[in-house]
Parts: sequence; structure tokens; C-alpha cells
Amino acid sequence: MLCKKFDLPPAQIIFMEVQLEASSAKIEQITALEAQHLIQVEPTAQILDVRETWEREFGSLPKSKPLNKNLFKEILKTNPKDTPVILYCHFGVRSLDAAHHFCREGFSRVYTIRGGIDAWSTQVDASIPRYSGSYC
Repeated sequence: MLCKKFDLPPAQIIFMEVQLEASSAKIEQITALEAQHLIQVEPTAQILDVRETWEREFGSLPKSKPLNKNLFKEILKTNPKDTPVILYCHFGVRSLDAAHHFCREGFSRVYTIRGGIDAWSTQVDASIPRYSGSYC
């Protein structure tokens, strides 16, 4: 049922459920509309894109930065642990994995966008084209 609802393969659904169960108290999955609102009301929020370079060519969320090891280390050093961290990828799996790293480092306001940039494209900004590719 979830596979049809989210157009994802069964293994992807299982992986996401396991990830959520492991840290459900720390990571909040939010809708694209909720993310848009959070970005507007939280000027210090870190909006982080965990997609590959070729994926970012399709478009990115406003004020987002591509997450890499150097940026991760910089955020750990310079941001208070209550800084909102909003992560996204294509559908929401890689961002969930990255969110676990922020939680392990003590960040308390960690969010992933349920459905990733694909949901952003359909719910918030249709000018960002949808693309096919990995479900991750």
C-alpha cells in the first residue's frame, strides 16, 4: 500500500521505516509545505541538499547548500545544537540517513522533507522539474 502511495519500491519503504524507528524522537519528517514555512520563519535554518551534483542541476531549494564533509564539519563547529537543520534529497531516503548524523552530533531540530525535492516540485514550486532516477 505504501509502495503505491509513494511510488517507491518495497525495499525503500522498509529502509525508511527502519531509519525512522531508530531515531523517531529526534528526526521529524515534514511535508514540503511545512518545510517552506519553516524556511520562511527560521532565518538561521541550515537547508542542506544531499543529492549528487548531476541531480542539483535540475534545481534546488531556496538558500540550500550541497552537503559535503567540509560543510558538515563547519556546521558542527559553528552552529548551536538547536539550529534547525532541514535536509532533502530526491525522495527522502538519503536525507534521512544524513539526518541521523546530525542527531548523533547532538542537534535537536533535525527535519527531512518527506518525498524530497520531488514533493517540493509537486507541492511548492512546479518550476523545479521532476526527474527520474534512483529512489534514494
